[in-house]
Amino acid sequence: MQEIKNIVFDYGCVLVDLDKQRAVDAFKRIDADEIAVYIDECKQEDLFHELEMGDITLEEFCDKVREKCPRCKASDKEILDAWNALLTGIPERRLERIRQLREHYRLFILSNTNWLHWQMAEDSGLPQLVERVFLSCAMHTIKPNKDIFQRMLDEAGIRAEETLFIDDSRANCRSAETLGIHTMHVTSGDEWLTKSIATIGFFDGVHRGHQFLINTMKEDARKSGMPTTVITFDRHPREVLHSDYQPQLLSTFDEKRQQIESTGVDRCAVVPFTKELSELSAYDFMRTVLKEQLNVYRLYIGYDHRFGHDRSKGFEDYVEYGRELGIDVVQSTAFQEDGVNISSSVIRRLLQNGDVETATKYLGRPYTITGTVVSGEQEGRKIGFPTANIHTDPHKLIPAPGAYAVEVTVEGGAALPAMMNIGTRPTYTDKAATTIEVHILDFNDDIYGKQLTVRLVKRLREEHRFDSPEALRQQLQKDAEEVRREFIDNR
Repeated sequence: MQEIKNIVFDYGCVLVDLDKQRAVDAFKRIDADEIAVYIDECKQEDLFHELEMGDITLEEFCDKVREKCPRCKASDKEILDAWNALLTGIPERRLERIRQLREHYRLFILSNTNWLHWQMAEDSGLPQLVERVFLSCAMHTIKPNKDIFQRMLDEAGIRAEETLFIDDSRANCRSAETLGIHTMHVTSGDEWLTKSIATIGFFDGVHRGHQFLINTMKEDARKSGMPTTVITFDRHPREVLHSDYQPQLLSTFDEKRQQIESTGVDRCAVVPFTKELSELSAYDFMRTVLKEQLNVYRLYIGYDHRFGHDRSKGFEDYVEYGRELGIDVVQSTAFQEDGVNISSSVIRRLLQNGDVETATKYLGRPYTITGTVVSGEQEGRKIGFPTANIHTDPHKLIPAPGAYAVEVTVEGGAALPAMMNIGTRPTYTDKAATTIEVHILDFNDDIYGKQLTVRLVKRLREEHRFDSPEALRQQLQKDAEEVRREFIDNR
């Protein structure tokens, strides 16, 4: 797909709001019921067609209204006021969005309209915000005739494959597409403000596989001139489906949202995962959540992603549902490293086996544990290695027991070299619960109650029982020397 360089807007229902019933009522008030029927049935023919084609003047239009409506004795002004009642205004939010877009794209308007209705655009200053305006009443041709699109391309000097056309008529969009113009069909004025290219998933860890999917979506959005949305959930679906399920996550919810936002997407949409949501079929999920709530125009899904309670449904079904709902569904390829499809489950296994360095490579950053410093047994202090015991989110995955070289920040401060032990302290007891203890090198501040963020760098050794606290102290000295070499000598 070529990068979008030009955006072409329709006028009615895209930039200006219309109220058909208001115009119907206005014509009825001047005894022009026969004309009201034309508006009510959206008939773009006869005198309305002639006006939008520019084949008759406004005065001639008024004469034709009176000819068709024998009871109508209204003046030209009253007739034009009635027809102008169709337009209710151009919201400032759309004008502001146009001002933003013009910094990055060449903007145009191509509209089936007449000089009367175009006056509102003139009054708003809209024509000055776009490069050129193409009106059917000035060109004497009307959409969906593809000649009007070709004429616009030729006169504006733009290429179809670099152009996005936004209209509320599917027929008009289809006509533009025959020339290779990209289109966005909308049904209400604000959709083009909020419609986005999106991707969906639980995104635990926001690892390099996720980043590949998000970047693929972002590149498409850049070419399409559309905003990006990452759709995720507030909790693991299995927590709702199975009450006894205890997830072991690479990211807490806050970490995940921060990691998603750091990718530079325009929006992170968090969908609460409820029992009711879990019971939706794939089609109903796409209709109620993706279409109606989030206004997704194009959806990128991972190579193995599924949604909806009917798990037998897959990509081909999503494409079919999307075609019906107006959502273009695209499947991303798998992202591989070392011949491995990168996934959250692969990274979890690496961490559970203590392979921190490979996990770091697959994540695209060090694995992080954040928690609050709580009081412990203070056995480390007795042998010259005071430790900070960390209380973490119970759903956060804790890597394999052992000693690790880590980097620590205290409540967002500078990164400090440290070593961390995960385990049950077998030198001191046989029945202790697993603890996370961090010793920060050359550091003596009181940090009880403060938040620590620990970034795992390297696993130094497995945890094992020592014959005495002195033997443990000697091993800790060796660990500290290795940490110094890791952070000081090698950096």
